[in-house]
Amino acid sequence: MISLFKINFFKRFVSAIIFVPLILIPLIIKGYILYFIFITLLTLIFIEIKDLADRSRRKFFFLIYSFVCLVTFFLLIILIQTDFYKSKSVIQIVLIIWLFDTFSYLGGSIFKGKKLFPKISKGKTVSGLISGIFMTLLFYNFYLFIFDQESLSYLSFPILIILLSFIGDLLVSLLKRSAEVKDSGNLMPGHGGITDRMDSFIFVFFFLIIFNIL
Repeated sequence: MISLFKINFFKRFVSAIIFVPLILIPLIIKGYILYFIFITLLTLIFIEIKDLADRSRRKFFFLIYSFVCLVTFFLLIILIQTDFYKSKSVIQIVLIIWLFDTFSYLGGSIFKGKKLFPKISKGKTVSGLISGIFMTLLFYNFYLFIFDQESLSYLSFPILIILLSFIGDLLVSLLKRSAEVKDSGNLMPGHGGITDRMDSFIFVFFFLIIFNIL
């Protein structure tokens, strides 16, 4: 069991080394590299969603999710390019999502315990959720204290991102459940598919974008 955990953690670590810069660098450089990377990711997500939809009888839900992905990526590109969303803010949100995902996985793998939604996702545990929330808030507050003390009054912000991130992950788990598969794909070792890695990202920014538009 320990060796399996080490193997899975190593795969996730290697994937993160590749995937994190793939997301963050376009946010910093912007321009054509932002278009290319984000449209490529969206295309890969569409391919995975179609594959899941072909395995499920509830194809309408996959159509809705595809629309959500399309709206999120294209509006996010526009908002970043026009500086409506500052790169620094977007990067902070992305880091909160990844911290929560990583520590939820570590906490659930180490402490195990009661499952949150065993019929939807066998991997989500109460210990993982608590670990993810606690460690994310700890690291985020430490970051604010060191680098951005002016934002210390907005400590409710990471809680909102964590909540939306969890809901986004849960929604994709429901879609995978309807398709009777564990992962959306196998492109990313330790994570599954691109959709598995981007599910929280998509829902968080979809909500924030719609909120800002309204």
